[in-house]
Formats: sequence, structure tokens, C-alpha cells
Amino acid sequence: MVRFHTTQWSAVLDAAHRTSPEGEKALAGLCQVYWYPLYAYIRRQGAPQADAQDLTQQFFVHVLSTDLLAAADRQRGRFRAFLLTALKNFLANEHRLATAGKRGGPQPPLSLDFQDGEERYTCEPAHDVTPERLFQRRWAITILNHGPHSQDTATSRLH
Repeated sequence: MVRFHTTQWSAVLDAAHRTSPEGEKALAGLCQVYWYPLYAYIRRQGAPQADAQDLTQQFFVHVLSTDLLAAADRQRGRFRAFLLTALKNFLANEHRLATAGKRGGPQPPLSLDFQDGEERYTCEPAHDVTPERLFQRRWAITILNHGPHSQDTATSRLH
């Protein structure tokens, strides 16, 4: 029987305390696993490619600068639901700031392979899948692609 792996809460806790090498590795693993599902969610919400790239990077900067991961609580549900809710709140705040004509200073970009992300996004079916269902699907496929036999130790800790 195939067991579907979820994010290990120990990796989330390590990432929240990124002052150690284990924390940095866990954080890098979480970013690697979740960036594309978050990007696909933003694109499915209707954001153009360049805006979705910027918003994805800005969200990760927000996560790092606010210690958002420290607020994740295993008792309140799955980490992916926590992260998706955080993204939705972030996007609502960004929209409010953009429509108010106020923007913060430039944020340092994260190194994410958006060309690969856009190529993958163009292969997404153009049916009525909601952004939430697309996020869940892309998260599941990402986890399967980084399964227990993965040679990438940073992401294999998440399983």
C-alpha cells in the first residue's frame, strides 16, 4: 500500500528556528516543495505571469521577515492549509495596498525558477479547477515527485 506523505511538523519547527544549519536546510526544503503550488494558485487567481512571479517572491520574503512559520500549529490542521491561508491573507493585503496606491520598498528577490514554473503552468488544464484545488493538486504532485527515494536530502526530510 502506498502511503501519501505529508509535511513533517519537525521540518516546519526547524524552519521556524532557522538559526541552525538544520533550520536553514528545512526552510530551503519547504520553499522548494511549496513555491510552485503557491505560484500556480496565484496564476489561477488571474495574476499575469510577471505579477505572479513577483507575488510569489514577495510572499516568501513576507514569510521570512515576519517569522510566520513560528505561528504554524499542528493542532490547527495541515501545514499546507496554514500556508494557503497565509498566502490568501498576503494577497488580500497586497491588493489593498496596490489599490490604495501605496507600495513598500523593493524586496530582495528569491532565486526561483519561474521559467520552469511558467512552462509547467502552461500545461495545467484550462478547466474549471479552482485555485484552491489546483494548489492541492500541485502540492500532492510535488510531494510525490520528491518521494522517499529522492536524492535531495533537503526535501526528503519533509516526508
